[in-house]
Amino acid sequence: MASILAKERSDRGAKFSNIIVLGNQSIVKEDGSNEFSKLKEKEDRALLIGVDPKELKDTSGTRLLEMCLLALKLSSGKLPAELNQDYIEITTITDAEGRVSGFVFTPIKPYDISESARINTLQISEIDTKA
Repeated sequence: MASILAKERSDRGAKFSNIIVLGNQSIVKEDGSNEFSKLKEKEDRALLIGVDPKELKDTSGTRLLEMCLLALKLSSGKLPAELNQDYIEITTITDAEGRVSGFVFTPIKPYDISESARINTLQISEIDTKA
């Protein structure tokens, strides 16, 4: 995936700073063995966000929408301290020079899938009554 993104960037003359990658927490490692290090040049870096699934259970819904919204806010320059971390804890990862190289999201309050289905049903019925 990282190679494909790097090639697309090169072919299009784009910047890595326009790329947000949300994946396994290993993508933010700074040990040099990480293929995603290709997306981290000194002046032009993709925003890498790893997800730590330790709090997730089989009956938990993953807060993907919340993660995507947090990623967009982080890419626009907001600091983790300025963001609501009630459901997802944000850990900042820095490189050897102290620059932010990525973030790790740890969902700390997963939602119950059955509750989500109930809410979806209510929302659908609300939409149907207004249509």
